[in-house]
This record gives sequence, structure tokens and C-alpha cells, in this order.
Amino acid sequence: MRTFVPALFVALLFSVPSISTAAEYPKLVEMDLTVSQCLDIMQGLGQLEGRKEGEADKPKLITYKFGWEVRTAVRKNMMTLKPIVEGYQLVRDDLIIEMTGDKSNSIKDGTPEAAQLAKADRAWLKEVKKVQLWVLGDLSIKENNIAATTLYLLGPVFVEPSM
Repeated sequence: MRTFVPALFVALLFSVPSISTAAEYPKLVEMDLTVSQCLDIMQGLGQLEGRKEGEADKPKLITYKFGWEVRTAVRKNMMTLKPIVEGYQLVRDDLIIEMTGDKSNSIKDGTPEAAQLAKADRAWLKEVKKVQLWVLGDLSIKENNIAATTLYLLGPVFVEPSM
């Protein structure tokens, strides 16, 4: 006995549109992110300026080719994350100054102060912040040859292109 599969069902099965299209991005999304994730995203955004090529002593910056929409979204994301990043750094620096009594911002490894700082650091990095960030659209990762580590750092604001 043959099983009959209606042609309409087959057509629908193989023509399901992708969940996202390039036209939908950049898109503003509210997210709950840890301070650690915010630091990673900020670092990744900073790396979207371009890649360095050439001699180690005279590298040439090859600027990535993005549309103005992506560049504007990167700038807005950096402006949103900057207070979180600076706040983390200030609180950490203040604790070091309080613990050491000087402004050198250094604590020797293996000391009780280092253990106290590490414990406070872990707590701050796990702290969750509610932020609105632009999810980036087409980064032309093949054309721009963007490093995998940069894409990893972008995490929640990077949408993988459909294969």
C-alpha cells in the first residue's frame, strides 16, 4: 500500500521561511546579561573596527565593510555598555584602593586581599543587568574575514547567517 503525501504539505515542509532575515536587523532587544557578558560584548564590538594585516612592526588596519545601519548599532551598543563596563572597573579599583591603602591598583597574588578581591570579582561578574542592545545583522563575515573569537565575544548581539 502506498502512502499519499499531498503536494501542498510537501511544498510547505520545504518552503518554511527562516526565522530571521537580514531585513529584520539590526533590531533592538531587551536582554538580561551578566556583567561578564557585557564586558565580552564590549570587547567584541571594539574588535569590529577591522583586522590588522601586514608586518608585525607596521600592521595595516583593514576596515570591515559594514553598512551604516550596522555601524550605528555598534556605536549605540557601545554607548549602552560603557556605563556598565566603567562602573565595574571603578568599583573594582575602589575596593583595591580600600584594601591596599594606595592607588597603585595592585594586589599581590596569594595574599588574603587577593582572595577577597577574587571573591568580590566573581560576584560582580555574575551580577545581572537589564539592557537594551541592538542585535547586529549582516556582518559579511566571509567577505570581512572576522575572527571566530570576535564573533564569540559578540555572543547575544550576533546573529549567525543562515548556511
